[in-house]
Amino acid sequence: MRGCSISWGSSCARCAGGRCSRPWASVGRELPLWYLVGGFFNVILPTGFGGDAVRVVELAQDAARTGAALNSVVVDRYLGLIVLLAMGLAAGLLRPDLAAGPILWLMALLFVGGIAGAWLLSRPWWQRRAADASPLGRLVRASRLPAIAGGLGQYGGAALLRGLAASLAFNLLQIGWNVAIATGLGLRLPAALYFVFVPLTSVALLLPAFGGLGVRELTYVTLLATAGVAEPKALALSLGVYAITVATGLVGGVLYLAQGLRRAGARAPRPEGKA
Repeated sequence: MRGCSISWGSSCARCAGGRCSRPWASVGRELPLWYLVGGFFNVILPTGFGGDAVRVVELAQDAARTGAALNSVVVDRYLGLIVLLAMGLAAGLLRPDLAAGPILWLMALLFVGGIAGAWLLSRPWWQRRAADASPLGRLVRASRLPAIAGGLGQYGGAALLRGLAASLAFNLLQIGWNVAIATGLGLRLPAALYFVFVPLTSVALLLPAFGGLGVRELTYVTLLATAGVAEPKALALSLGVYAITVATGLVGGVLYLAQGLRRAGARAPRPEGKA
């Protein structure tokens, strides 16, 4: 369970507007499983999105639609980060004393950049640009922007709202366990402070690191130092969050093993004479 705030509910966005096909409806029932499995691979792989890659592969196998699976996971990750950044911006604006100017500007830049990027990628004009024989047209075709725009355009407003709601719920849960661990360590910090540093930590965890080790600790120590939190306390808080990440990752690993055994058993040839 990385700080990337994966909201598995938004992966159901392929079922936009009630148009969910039978394969995707079946996959939707297993999304909690693949969420936990993704958390397992986020812990053991040296990258902040290794679990996303595994989810794409597994969902594509189940639904036989690689492009749709990739779009689903990308939108899932995007919604989680955008909701976190919006929460951090709101907290920073309401309590500017808790967020240094550079931190607030960084969150604003990431948020606006994310919104602008999503808007540009979803524009229908990429199809027209791809038809050009110019170098720009060849670049658009090579980058598969028309396919990306077409995939993003299939998500209806209702599906995106459900994804945003799932992201909000998960991110509040993530902030909640930070508060709980900090309270157990004797830290009495303003609630708004968690809304500021948790989003930035989540963005930092996209950097290569096994389970976020090192990146998470440095981010916690640096950001919490601005609130007067001693380095040992900040480090302990970070390791407490890491313990939750490992625990949920281990659950995902056990479920992934069980799923693999179940699939292997289903593919095994039956002895002759048995139904």
